[in-house]
Amino acid sequence: MAESSTKKSIAVLGAGASGLYFLNYFKNIASGDYSITVYEKLSSCGKKLTVTGNGKCNFTNLKLKQNNYDECFNLYNLNNEKGELLENVFKSHSVDNIIEFLDSIGLPSYEKDGYVYPLCNQARVFRDILYSNIDFSHVVIKENCEVIDISYDNNKYKIKSTEGTDAFDYVVCALGSPAYYQDNKNDIKNIFKNLDINILDFHPSLLPIKAIGVDGFLENTSGVRTYSTLKLFINKKLIHKEEGELQLTKDYFSGIVAFNINSYVSKYFSCAGSKDGIYIEIDFLPSYTEDKLKIEIENRKTNFSKNKTDELLYGLLNDKLAQEIIHISGNNTDGIIKNIKHFMIVPVQNNNFKNAQSSIGGVDILEIDNKTLESKKYKNLFFAGECIDIDGLCGGYNLSFAFASSAVIAKSVVSSTASKM
Repeated sequence: MAESSTKKSIAVLGAGASGLYFLNYFKNIASGDYSITVYEKLSSCGKKLTVTGNGKCNFTNLKLKQNNYDECFNLYNLNNEKGELLENVFKSHSVDNIIEFLDSIGLPSYEKDGYVYPLCNQARVFRDILYSNIDFSHVVIKENCEVIDISYDNNKYKIKSTEGTDAFDYVVCALGSPAYYQDNKNDIKNIFKNLDINILDFHPSLLPIKAIGVDGFLENTSGVRTYSTLKLFINKKLIHKEEGELQLTKDYFSGIVAFNINSYVSKYFSCAGSKDGIYIEIDFLPSYTEDKLKIEIENRKTNFSKNKTDELLYGLLNDKLAQEIIHISGNNTDGIIKNIKHFMIVPVQNNNFKNAQSSIGGVDILEIDNKTLESKKYKNLFFAGECIDIDGLCGGYNLSFAFASSAVIAKSVVSSTASKM
């Protein structure tokens, strides 16, 4: 690749959320002469973005705080430097900055309960506008082009791909994770095998809860959506609580509440030694105390005696769920209350990346400067978004980090190029 003495060449690995935001933000602040080559192994850019938020693209959250990402770090003695990195990234490019910048390129938004969505409510359009605002006079995108290997020699990065080998001054790694696309495959480890960078194995994070011994229950309640409280316990200690709509499918407990609980479950299985002592309690009727529920049930038994037993809970719960609770409890009031207020499930590791919204694992935080997101070992090599070992809960937090980290890198590259021209 022939370059002039001042023109800087930049390789962007991946054209998902992080890659697209970098291209847009860098265009907004860049000066001087530069060229960017984007490597995207899929047939189109931002494919995962088009299904984000059930197709509505919840891209950030006004309630964002550090414990949306690292609330359980101390539980497993994980690295506290994650907190410093998150603080630095969002201090440099805040939620307000994300919203303002997207608005400036034609993506106005609205907020609902802290969740921020594009005004059009279409994730596909969100992706399309990010793509259409790319400065193609400086950018070449190679789709269906997979990066195979990276090496570093004489202050240049050699990128070997399915289309050949090129050399670059800067590399922005925005490769994402295996979540949504594929099964357990760690492309980033293979790509960086010639560079001494510690990359942690990926594990699916935000995905439905898989549990043992509940096949019959789920089969009989499949399709039910019910407002519930989920509590995660490890060794009888309450670790995390979620409240909201729980979705029951024939194979899983799903919905945002289940995804967020399962984020902690995934961390436990990937970080802890023992796999015992973990369980989840589901309260299918959080608006009722146990005492109130007992009075209600006894009143129904007395006053609605003509009703069939399996109709005892009609009007309190979804009818399919009510029938199943009665089926597993019999006509015993204490048993019914226990299965409504303390339905216990034992989660098992769910390794289905295709059902996951995000992943645990990626580039070790200790490898990255927590202010610039540059590699500590290799100058002008940067890491953005989900390829870093940081994962957030549902609610736009992972996209927020993808966007903010990309903006930080854009500023770092601009600062570096300016100092050399």
